[in-house]
Amino acid sequence: MEWETGACGTGAISTAISLVLNQNILTPIELIPHSKIPLVVSFNLNIKLEICGLYLKGPAEILTKYSLDIPSIL
Repeated sequence: MEWETGACGTGAISTAISLVLNQNILTPIELIPHSKIPLVVSFNLNIKLEICGLYLKGPAEILTKYSLDIPSIL
């Protein structure tokens, strides 16, 4: 079963990175996802344009819990 997420952290982070690299927008960046609850992404770029100190701020809610038994190989 699949659901549409109200807020996708991966999508928010990739959008923020794209905005910084392509539009020269500074962080923190507030994004409004489908849920209308803001997510804030912040990070720094070092001299090699590597991302450092990445943070995603926003609410989190557990919708479902699953458990998985992994048998021992030994």
